[in-house]
Amino acid sequence: MTQHTPLHEHAFGDDRPFASCHASTLVELASGETLVAYFAGTHEKNPDVGIWHSRRTPAGWEPPRKVADFGGIAHWNPALFQAPDGRLWLF
Repeated sequence: MTQHTPLHEHAFGDDRPFASCHASTLVELASGETLVAYFAGTHEKNPDVGIWHSRRTPAGWEPPRKVADFGGIAHWNPALFQAPDGRLWLF
């Protein structure tokens, strides 16, 4: 019997610009890169929460970047989808 070890790596380190994150979603882009989006901030319902993303390129993970901030309005959990035409959707 062959046993496989799951591959895992961290998309960001302890120097991340938020205290907490969860509800991740990821997609492999047509380029072969990986994009992950997640809900992040100090804590649930804090005004600083938003949707962030990180991209894994051949050089490694890029720093996290906030891509949606609606000023205190609930963001819910993100979902990524890449359409057959290459268009990337974040819901």
